[in-house]
Amino acid sequence: MLIMIDIVQFAVDREHPWVKSLGFRAFLEAKQLRVHVGGNEDSYQKVLQQGHLDILMNPELTMKKDHLHWRASGLNQVLLALAQKRDVAIGFGLRPLLQVDDAQRAVLLGRMMQNVRLCRKYKVRMVLCSFAKDLFGLRSASDVQSFGRVLGMTGAEAQQALQFEKRKGGVRFL
Repeated sequence: MLIMIDIVQFAVDREHPWVKSLGFRAFLEAKQLRVHVGGNEDSYQKVLQQGHLDILMNPELTMKKDHLHWRASGLNQVLLALAQKRDVAIGFGLRPLLQVDDAQRAVLLGRMMQNVRLCRKYKVRMVLCSFAKDLFGLRSASDVQSFGRVLGMTGAEAQQALQFEKRKGGVRFL
């Protein structure tokens, strides 16, 4: 049996009948984990060097403008080498993608796709989640896996990106 876990930003009532049908074994609040959301490449490097981090969430949300020949996706080889060394996962949340307009969604989706390719190249662990703020933002496990496939993950990578567990010292990836 697969152990699929979703990361959210609120306390989920697991006894709610609709929540039971989503296919997740557990829901973890982002504040229960060591998650860094937002910032720029300098702040990411500072946080990664300190090493007190489980997941670097949505680095593609940077406000930098894309260049003509490359995207400002928030990650580079230096950051990914640090993440791989410190065993920090890169998180891809579905909520930020659903909250922007169509033009910005296309830019954000392209940045996420680039980050998936970079994570695969530098062998950095990836995490998929809904990152919902309320009950209406929750998505099923199959929807979140499909989101990973759209980003360019293989089926096995998308499935593995939903399998981790919270331990006393942090997160253990299965």
